[in-house]
Amino acid sequence: MEEDGGLKLADSKTFEEAVSAFGDFLAKGKIVRNCYLEKIEEDKYVFRVEGCIWSGKVHTQVNLKDVTCPYAMVAMALYKKFKGQVANERESEYFYNGTETILEPSSI
Repeated sequence: MEEDGGLKLADSKTFEEAVSAFGDFLAKGKIVRNCYLEKIEEDKYVFRVEGCIWSGKVHTQVNLKDVTCPYAMVAMALYKKFKGQVANERESEYFYNGTETILEPSSI
């Protein structure tokens, strides 16, 4: 996937670079329009997904209470790899065309 799809995670040196590479990969594949991080404070971020191909149907037809966006789960795995801390597994906030998920260290 890395070679054929141009994922480029191996080139990433930071969590932010890795998430950016993941977002570029999803956008290039037309899976999402955009996904990105917004840093709130040290080690705490909002991960946003906009224009997901699944959002129009899935987000409106199923109960998404207490569910984490699959793309945010990947971002959580990248958080652990690059930050060396497990991310607090939180549910995502779902919108018609995307999601928002808080990424921060787990208190465990």
